[in-house]
This record gives sequence, C-alpha cells and structure tokens, in this order.
Amino acid sequence: MRNPSTPWMVLLFSGLLCLAGPLGYAEDEPEDGAADTAKDTATDDTATEDAAAEDGSSSDKYSPKELEEIVGPVALYPDVVLSSLLPASTAPIDVVQAARYVKAQGGEVKEVPDGVSWDDSVKGLMQFPDVLQWMSENLDWLEQLGYAVAVQEDDVLEAIQQFRRETEEAGNLKSDDHQNVEVSNENIITIEPTDPEVVYVPQYEPAVVVQPYVGGV
Repeated sequence: MRNPSTPWMVLLFSGLLCLAGPLGYAEDEPEDGAADTAKDTATDDTATEDAAAEDGSSSDKYSPKELEEIVGPVALYPDVVLSSLLPASTAPIDVVQAARYVKAQGGEVKEVPDGVSWDDSVKGLMQFPDVLQWMSENLDWLEQLGYAVAVQEDDVLEAIQQFRRETEEAGNLKSDDHQNVEVSNENIITIEPTDPEVVYVPQYEPAVVVQPYVGGV
C-alpha cells in the first residue's frame, strides 16, 4: 500500500555575532582613506554573501559524490519504500521509537498504535520492519541522510538517480520477477514492485553493484 509522504520541513538557523572594543578604552578614529576602504570591503563581502545565498551555495552542503555514497545503501529500493524512507530520515527519534515498538511486537504489526505522534512517513515504514530496524541501527547514516533531505532535497533525488544509472549501466539493475525497472525519455529510472501487494526490498553492496560484472568462462 502506498503511503503519501508529508512535506519535508527545512529548519534554518541564523546567528548574530556582535563585536565590540574593550570596555573603557576609546578607539582611534580611522583616517578617511581607511574608512572608505573598510566601507568598500564591507560592501564587497555583502555582495558575495548575497550571491552565495541566491545560488544556494554553502560549505555545509554535501557534494554530489558524498550524496551518492549516502544514498547508495537505499537508492535501489522501490520508489514506494523511498517515498516514506526519505522524509522519515528527518525524524530519527520517531524512527527509533517505531522500530523498538515493532520489535517488541515480534517484528510485525498490522496497524499503528493509538496515541503516538510519529511522523506519517515513519508510520508508513512500519510495513517494512526490516528497513525500519536497519535505519534505527545506523543512526550516523540516518543523521546524514536526514540532514541532506532537509537541506538538499533535489540533490538527494538526483544522487539516487545517478546511482541507479550507474547500476543500470553496469548491468546490475533490471526488471525481474520482483520488480519493474523503467527508464523514461528524460533518463529517470523508476523501480516499482511487480506485484503491488508484495514489495521486494533488495539487499546489495553499493560499491559492488555499480561495477560491471567480470566473470570467468
């Protein structure tokens, strides 16, 4: 059953750093030339900051290479799983609590318990207990993915597509009895279960599947 994901919230934090001279000491007045230079420098810095803000560049963002490594372990999961997994990564506490609940119930639940305020995407993952458990056991990875989804959602989606393309080109991503793999005219790769009632979640080594298989005769 496909579970609609909730909007992913991006939390932006800003801080103000105030600088002042030593208390009780008077500072010398700058000469006119020095004042003009300082004013020009401040203007240039402001223009640089504005330009960086407009193009979204930031040293705090992951590079395409880093993103591909982060999404690698789940990039080949069916889209129906990723539609819950990606937004759920931004709610790690809910993931851990839901995983513990499912485990306490013997590893499988048929309905969400009453009274919980978990994110809807996390509730959707409860139908994939193995995935939920794996996420809760890899918290460092979960934190990285959650941050990337919150700050670089479009880049994350592109990293998933890039990983799928490399895997498909290596001959390790194709349709079979479990899944239908389709490539659109825009080179967008989708992965859907062959049987909507049975969702197959593959297990693989990210570093291996992107490499062509070279076997002996």
